[in-house]
Amino acid sequence: MKKIIIFITIICFTLFSIIIPNVHADSGWDGDFDSSWTNSDWGDSDFGFDIITSFVASSSDSGMFSIIFLFLLIIISYIIKVKLKKTKYKEEHYHVKAYDVNKIKDVLPNFDKLIFKQQAFKIYKEIQNAWMNFDYEKLRKYTTDELYNMYHSQLVALNVKKQKNIMKDFKLNDFEIIGMEHNSNTISLKVYMNVECYDYIIDKNNKVLRGKDYIKVNYLYEMTFIKGTSEKQNKCPNCNAPLDNVNSSKCSYCDSIIISDNYDWVLSKKQVKKQTYTK
Repeated sequence: MKKIIIFITIICFTLFSIIIPNVHADSGWDGDFDSSWTNSDWGDSDFGFDIITSFVASSSDSGMFSIIFLFLLIIISYIIKVKLKKTKYKEEHYHVKAYDVNKIKDVLPNFDKLIFKQQAFKIYKEIQNAWMNFDYEKLRKYTTDELYNMYHSQLVALNVKKQKNIMKDFKLNDFEIIGMEHNSNTISLKVYMNVECYDYIIDKNNKVLRGKDYIKVNYLYEMTFIKGTSEKQNKCPNCNAPLDNVNSSKCSYCDSIIISDNYDWVLSKKQVKKQTYTK
């Protein structure tokens, strides 16, 4: 697009020099015009009227040619402006190759892709909600220890600044399993997710500091979920009391902190590949 704009600029300048030789070299081609021409957020009505005023004023001897040329120039610039605005919101297609589910079933015979998709999206939402509400216990439940420690330190810093990251109204647009790794104890699945949500940061007075609270963000993620492949007794290792689930982070009887061994799906890695604001 930039090459096209530069090419059209050169052509227009050349034609203008040939057709209207009486126009002064410094008329109409000032810094404001250049910045408008190269910036994707062009000025609106002022763009055309400023050019008309300056060019017509400096080309009285060939007014008809000047006006015709200027109108053509404004039309071309308007078309490019509309094209740039559409491109700004146009989402690049993210190419993914689906992983063979049969290979996953060789490790997990009862694996169901649809159920896993629902589980993965639920875990993602639970983590985002826990992040938003500074719920450290839930974060520990749905993440590996390494990821939890990173999130915990980031949330502590956010809390010190009296800020909060609002994330809500999640919509899953696309999902695909794109890879697998496994050993004798664990299996991990890499997935692609396309998610829309509101995502912005507020201060203690609910003032938006970063992001936009009126438009959703579209995220293209690569995430890795991991789980243990062997069975684990659902008991506290300290007092042998039954746990709510195998990934419980705290015993409700003796209050012991339980380090997760990932015997159910948890998130181990999350990477944003692309983000854009939705229309």
